[in-house]
Amino acid sequence: MTRLIQAPEQIEATRPDWSNWVSANAGSGKTHVLTQRVARLLLAGAAPQKILCLTYTKAAAAEMQTRLFQTLGTWAMETEDALATRLGDLAGTQPVHDPAQLAEARRLFARALETPGGLKIQTIHAFCDTLLRRFPLEAGLSPRFEVADDRQSIQILARIRAEMAEAAEAGTDSAFERAALRLNEGGIDALAQGILSRRAPFRQADPEPALAAHFGPAAQQTRAEISQAALTELDWPTLKALRQVLTTHGGKSDGALGAVLPEDPTAVQGDPEAAVRDLMAKVLTQKMEARSPKGFPVTAVKKARPSAEDELRHLTEWALTTRDRLMSARNAERARDLHSFAHSLITRLDHAKAASGLVDFDDLIERARALLTQSDMRAWVLYKLDQGIDHILVDEAQDTSPRQWDVIRAIADEFLAGEGARPEGRSLFVVGDEKQSIYSFQGAEPQAFGHMRDTFAQQLKALHTPLGQPELLTSYRSAPAILAYV
Repeated sequence: MTRLIQAPEQIEATRPDWSNWVSANAGSGKTHVLTQRVARLLLAGAAPQKILCLTYTKAAAAEMQTRLFQTLGTWAMETEDALATRLGDLAGTQPVHDPAQLAEARRLFARALETPGGLKIQTIHAFCDTLLRRFPLEAGLSPRFEVADDRQSIQILARIRAEMAEAAEAGTDSAFERAALRLNEGGIDALAQGILSRRAPFRQADPEPALAAHFGPAAQQTRAEISQAALTELDWPTLKALRQVLTTHGGKSDGALGAVLPEDPTAVQGDPEAAVRDLMAKVLTQKMEARSPKGFPVTAVKKARPSAEDELRHLTEWALTTRDRLMSARNAERARDLHSFAHSLITRLDHAKAASGLVDFDDLIERARALLTQSDMRAWVLYKLDQGIDHILVDEAQDTSPRQWDVIRAIADEFLAGEGARPEGRSLFVVGDEKQSIYSFQGAEPQAFGHMRDTFAQQLKALHTPLGQPELLTSYRSAPAILAYV
């Protein structure tokens, strides 16, 4: 073990219920820190049932619970001197010989075991499951809903895909047909999985407002319409003159451009889109970028027509603008097809799960999030939750998705904001490291780690309560030479 800075036991201030946002490096003892935090809270008098610890996996939750019970069990059986030393180490002080505190430490193991429902050390999905089972009607669910396992989810998705394929063959589902034209069978499966991991935006039936906001006016135009409008923007007399001078005085590249320049609008009436495409291909490079001004046009063209250089620059700007409009229209068309396919898929999936009384893991997060942030019953639900949670601990926070943060924040807001805020004796304790984020796993966004830290810091500051932001720079996995080199 190599210790670069303070030990885990030293990261907290003198009050064990102060909020902390801990940046922890790999191998720095995050599980140990969280376990010790819970032990401190219990020793300070926190009710076991009012501590909520959210971990990333079931294995991590089980490991933390095992460690905590081992710690509390050891306290119950230790000699007086040994227990006094352990409590002193926990608090970062000299051995604790207070008889009342020693007796309380010995009772914690039994208190934790006897807590109704057990200690709340669980994954975010397990917490949302518990929440929805407590308030099923408020969440719009059957009280007897079940969580679909992987096998059930795969079977339902396969059945829906088959139904969509049959509907496409019958001519009643053009969305699947358009997707099939762009992807093979494996590609459709991958697309479906990607959609289901980010399903919220696709629930809206009408994508046009979002498309217009993202792609601009081009989202509402076809490529043919954009091409026709672009041709009307051309200065035809200038084009005719440029064609003449480029083909007469230009080199190979200049002459090729001159040959493709149309002389008048009648030359492009047959297929405006093809005409614009050919013109852009000659004005721009193969990568559809502006040509280097060096050597273009050649000196002979400039002498024959001094305005040719400026005219070609304007033509290049026209080509770049038209390229962007056409790309926006093409991407909007693809996004529209994607949304149509995704909306059909999700709608069918929701109906199939509802008919079977099932929810999947993403539904747990979405339903809980909606219940706590959008439901008409949110105030009642949050009031009931507020009576039962005083301390929230979050492990591996860098891999918590924005939707999951919405759930956590809704609960924390009850004692961090508003007239009923009660920060005293209540706390947040978050541990994570942006460098270790599993990008996009379960929708994780690493930047959310810093954003949420700043958000909670501002809320606590308004309540004149600090948010500690220590860095846990202790390595338990390496050697001094390796760390010094890195």
